[in-house]
Amino acid sequence: MGKSRLAEGVEVLSMSDLHFGRGTADDGKLGLVPDVIKELNDIFSTLASEDGNKQDFFILQGIVREKYGAIATHPSINQINQFIKENAPFSISEQELDNLWN
Repeated sequence: MGKSRLAEGVEVLSMSDLHFGRGTADDGKLGLVPDVIKELNDIFSTLASEDGNKQDFFILQGIVREKYGAIATHPSINQINQFIKENAPFSISEQELDNLWN
């Protein structure tokens, strides 16, 4: 009996060979939508703890828009807007949602 073989497709790497990429808004990798949702959750938490209002939301969301500019044309933008509509501590119109990412 010898050493056991690794499963097909498995290989051993040194720590220096292991890299994690974050992906960017432009490369279409998974992570963009969850990152935006997390940022929006952080905004909603800040608004709740600081007694923020709709105007504060628009200011903070503008920072997210700048950081994740490619989200405006992402196929999941409607899901993100629905998340905002369902979780915002204020009412937001369809027109306001349409203008959020432009």
